[in-house]
Amino acid sequence: MMLCDAILRRTVLSFPFFRVCWHAHPSILRIMSSANSPCLTGDTPTNLTTSDNCSPGFFCPNNDGDHPPQYCPPTKQCQARRLLMIKNICPEPQGLYEPHICAPGYYCPLGGRQKLQCPKGHFCPTGSERPRLCSGIHICPAGSSKQMPITGLTIVVLIDVLILLFILFPWLPTRVKRHMKLPLHVKDAIICTPLSRKRSSQRNSEILETYDGLQKFVESSKRGIGTDAARIQIEFEKLGFTLKGKQGMVNEVLKDVTGSASPGSLLAVMGASGAGKSTFVKVLTGKARATSGITSINGTPTSMTTKLIGYVPQDDIVLPELTVRENILHSALIRLPKGWTRREIEEHVDTLIHCLDLSHVENSLVGDVINPVLSGGQRKRVSIGIELAAAPMMLILDEPTSGLDATSALSIIKLLKSLSDLGVNVICIIHQPRREIFLSLDRVLLLAGGRQIYLGNTKDSVSYFRDLGYSISDECNPADAIIDIVSGDTQRYASPLLPQHEPHSIHSLADIWKGHEGGERASTQNATIQNTRQKFQTDALAAAAAQRGAPQIRQIFYCLLRAWTQQSRQKVGFILEIVVGAISGLMIGLAVYQLDGLLFQGVYLSPFELLSSSTNYTLVSELGLLNSLAIGLAAAAPGVKTFGEEKTLYWRETASGHSRSAYFIGKILSTFFRIGLSSLHFTVFYALLATPIMPFGQLYLSHLLYFYCIYGLACAVSMVVSRKDGPLLAMIVSLIIGIFGGYGPSLSTVKSWHLEWIWRMCPGVSLSQHSVSTYLLGTRPGFLKRTFTPM
Repeated sequence: MMLCDAILRRTVLSFPFFRVCWHAHPSILRIMSSANSPCLTGDTPTNLTTSDNCSPGFFCPNNDGDHPPQYCPPTKQCQARRLLMIKNICPEPQGLYEPHICAPGYYCPLGGRQKLQCPKGHFCPTGSERPRLCSGIHICPAGSSKQMPITGLTIVVLIDVLILLFILFPWLPTRVKRHMKLPLHVKDAIICTPLSRKRSSQRNSEILETYDGLQKFVESSKRGIGTDAARIQIEFEKLGFTLKGKQGMVNEVLKDVTGSASPGSLLAVMGASGAGKSTFVKVLTGKARATSGITSINGTPTSMTTKLIGYVPQDDIVLPELTVRENILHSALIRLPKGWTRREIEEHVDTLIHCLDLSHVENSLVGDVINPVLSGGQRKRVSIGIELAAAPMMLILDEPTSGLDATSALSIIKLLKSLSDLGVNVICIIHQPRREIFLSLDRVLLLAGGRQIYLGNTKDSVSYFRDLGYSISDECNPADAIIDIVSGDTQRYASPLLPQHEPHSIHSLADIWKGHEGGERASTQNATIQNTRQKFQTDALAAAAAQRGAPQIRQIFYCLLRAWTQQSRQKVGFILEIVVGAISGLMIGLAVYQLDGLLFQGVYLSPFELLSSSTNYTLVSELGLLNSLAIGLAAAAPGVKTFGEEKTLYWRETASGHSRSAYFIGKILSTFFRIGLSSLHFTVFYALLATPIMPFGQLYLSHLLYFYCIYGLACAVSMVVSRKDGPLLAMIVSLIIGIFGGYGPSLSTVKSWHLEWIWRMCPGVSLSQHSVSTYLLGTRPGFLKRTFTPM
């Protein structure tokens, strides 16, 4: 028997035609020796065509005019393989005349008579008619069935090495920060003793002689105001503010508050908790609209002069990632008049920093509550300096001494007193000041239950209440006694010399003051207001306000630089964002690594449909869904941080004259580098493992755009929810957007629901459709049907 097989083999190989068949298909001998049928199973074949035409991408070495391409019933092993979803092409043809799809790593030129190995620098996926050139930097040895793109990997390695060097060796980049250094000519010109050492008995003339630096700052502020003197007066008459509650109930937070704040004075607003102090200040600055009464600045509505007013909130709203100087300098660059040069602005800021006694920490980060760098008093000075840098005509502060120790609180008040002595109108809310602080105040406004109890000189306040029959000892803190009286605790201060005296209620105290102020105050104050209005004309204030603020393009540039500085100092978050992007791409790539880049498989083109294996029409769109979900998880949380952590800062800056659009544009532009780098890491690791047919540039662009969409969505979410809920809600919304990508349910199904427009609004649809169209168009024309669209 063995001898017969050897003779048969030698006879067959003696013919050139069968020699080709033997080398192409060693099983041909088994076919010929088993039966007369050319099929492995011995069954009768079916002619696929009457000619010997071989479809592009197929290998047909044995077909000719007498033996056209045939279909043979597959063996059990081949049939089981063809039913698989992946790697479902039989390794050998099922008959002598059955065409075979050109194997991966080879290409079959038109005609199908040759099967050549893919040359170096090219790749040949299954069913290739000609080799495809590997793009960019790649790994494509001879016989490659897929390209291994390393262009992105090379770029990523170079960028990561540079970032790592800058993090480990921050002295490497030779960056010259001119705005971080104090010019020598400014240092020589400043002779500024810390204000905390100032004695309360010094007068205005002594301050100007002793604190030359403070005088220079005031002169600089006058230039910013655009008038001959840094003075402004605010008047308010019958000011009221009401809130409507449930069931139509009305709550009068303020009622009939009348008076003025004169230039060059320090006015303190005092009262118990809930007295309406903060509401009064908000109405005064235009942050809340009064329901009754009139508020004006030298006869001009406050809405026209908000750029001329500095408002310091109770909380120290500063950027912890910036230094003391950077926080103050940014405010000056944005808010000072347009005509100021960069050098003039820096000199103005340097003088202010020295006068705030912050020169020794000007290059220190401000820090936050968790990681404090500055003391509470220094942070408060920075917050005040942000407003003083804008050269305001009036400074309003909400509890500047809150949370400070006695020494720091007294230092802050002495600073404010020094500024008021030099012509700045200062109004501040103070809650239970110590005796020294109370005696440092020029005037005091007492509120109780939203009603005005007293407005006048601080030194006259004690005698005013004594005249009402209250006994206030000289040894006690007058501020505590007055707060107790206006809070309703009047029994303990009732004078024993007046047994007929009955303690007054809050309403009676307000009515007494209303009658008291009608005569004396009206005659003196109206004259002062009239003189002031003659000195400060409305058009001058309007002109000064119009000159405030840098041009729009410069504000965008400054906001962009500030955002970049913030991000450069958030090293942990920056690295974590990149790592998460890389891991997300790695996981999705691993999920399809075994497919060897064959992510779409349809039915063979006519007339070879019968040779088709199981189709895989949904893998590309499914992969688009997975990409959408992975990008959503990688980009949602970082996107929330863009705006979510700076809401209070945004409201403070926009209320003081910053451009809203400049802030948003600057912040958005600053995220482009992070988005680009994170999406690049995602795409690189995904492409290395999934090896898709899509060119790397197109793949990266599609991922970059989707990253940007998720970032924008997360930013929008962070603006409407609280900081703690932002990341979770943004991730949930991004997952929903990803699911609405057209995979399940498909667009054809959604269209029957008449809800296609909702799906079209989601960027996941565009990502999936781009992937599907690229794979369909990139498939060999003779291999897979392009008429099928899985969307």
